[in-house]
Amino acid sequence: MAKLKLKKEYKLFILNFILILLIIIFILSSYNYFHNLFEDKKNNNLYQEIINDYTIINEIDNSNDYIDIKKLKEVNSDVKGWISITNTNINYPILQGSNNNYYLNRDINKEYNRNGSIFMDYRNHEFNDNNTIIYGHNMNTDAMFSDLIKIINGNLGNKVSIKITTIDKEITYDIYKTYLVSPTDELPLDINKNNYDLSSSNYIYNKIEDKTLTLSTCNNNGKKRIIVHAIKSQEKNLVN
Repeated sequence: MAKLKLKKEYKLFILNFILILLIIIFILSSYNYFHNLFEDKKNNNLYQEIINDYTIINEIDNSNDYIDIKKLKEVNSDVKGWISITNTNINYPILQGSNNNYYLNRDINKEYNRNGSIFMDYRNHEFNDNNTIIYGHNMNTDAMFSDLIKIINGNLGNKVSIKITTIDKEITYDIYKTYLVSPTDELPLDINKNNYDLSSSNYIYNKIEDKTLTLSTCNNNGKKRIIVHAIKSQEKNLVN
């Protein structure tokens, strides 16, 4: 009887231990879930406030408003410009750190956020290089560079343009190629025909000139990186 009692007590102890462990896991998972929701909401609110506060209204053409980068740089001098792509959620400031890790998990205020920022490769010099590379996370909330998947899947058609706003210019780039690479592949600052075969491009722009914009994010499973190449097609000066 004593052995049976000890056996029952042992089983009860194990069951209680498992129950407590499950409760702890549930609490931690719930905390992470709601913490991530809070960070995502904070991130969305932050950039919506920036859009509301720093948009310059073009009185001639209200559909062509743009962000005042000069004033935005007063918030953070690392701001290099603003990127937007029509029919996507991509509408963010572009930052640049001294390395490619700093803004992986920091927002424009340099505060921690799992969404990170859209940021330019630390090796680039504004938008004057042969190839300007911009990175961003692929979030499951459709934030940051998540909508690049729509571009690589062809959901936006074969003519997609990217608008970059700097302190004094608005630059338009037309996408000419998309593909996947290994996460360990380093993107070059010089794009030429020896680097990439353009014959399989699904986009109407399929030539390389002296100014290319490259967007990069991980794909949905994180095993590959999405690469989007766009060629500079138009540039106009802004009146500040």
